[in-house]
Amino acid sequence: MNRQMQMRKDEFRTDDEKDAWQQGYIASIEALMDLHQDLPENLHGALCAGWWCAFEDATKRGR
Repeated sequence: MNRQMQMRKDEFRTDDEKDAWQQGYIASIEALMDLHQDLPENLHGALCAGWWCAFEDATKRGR
């Protein structure tokens, strides 16, 4: 996995990178929180796993 995929906001150097990280973080949290509310708790792990796989697949296509 690309190291950058695991970096936290404070690990990026430029303001543009930090802003992009923040946008991605907020969008992901909002989407997952909405979905979590619609599913029973025992399915939250599967939901997050599906989100992560989709994210990795989408970023691989962009390479």
